[in-house]
Amino acid sequence: MMLKRVLCLAVILFSSLFSQELDYMVFGKDIDKTMLINAQKNLYEQTFSDSLISWNKDGLYVFADYNGIKKLFVFEKNNVVRVFSIPVIRQSSLLDPEKYSDEVKKLSTRKLDSRCYTEIELDSNKEHSLMQTRFWKLPYVVPYREYSFLPLINKPAFAGFYRESSTEHLFYIRDFRDGSELKKPLDVYGSFFDFFEKSPFADTMEDCK
Repeated sequence: MMLKRVLCLAVILFSSLFSQELDYMVFGKDIDKTMLINAQKNLYEQTFSDSLISWNKDGLYVFADYNGIKKLFVFEKNNVVRVFSIPVIRQSSLLDPEKYSDEVKKLSTRKLDSRCYTEIELDSNKEHSLMQTRFWKLPYVVPYREYSFLPLINKPAFAGFYRESSTEHLFYIRDFRDGSELKKPLDVYGSFFDFFEKSPFADTMEDCK
């Protein structure tokens, strides 16, 4: 039954998007989610102790990039979200990968466990509402009319995976909103963005600099 609901959502989403005068581009397998997620895993493995970092437990793992501020949110099954943060890295991994790598190495010489890790207790209803969206099944979407000009480069981006019984569902989502209200079926993306782009998730850690 759940599989049928997911398939119906996918069909409705794709048909709706392509009927809106090609306002949006939908990407599925064109986005190399594995490469993105492995790079993020490597970053957090270098900067936090092995005792804190693990990818083998069932749950939701969200790597967030708020225009330079990087965070990892780990949702397990006890309404507690484990939050890891990375101090702002000034160098670009794309424009100057060597300097970026050097900066990461400097961070890794002093593990960030005490300054950049915390736990927050989340309202169970709020977490349940997020999980019900099953956003990890959604495709990557960008506004078609602006796609050639890369307007999304400074918008928050979210990659990660939902792990259940050793099966991982990878996702990559970037905030593509332009200030207007998202209509169905895109409103599910709006729910996701509203969840992660507000307190306490978007809050900065005072000591994590």
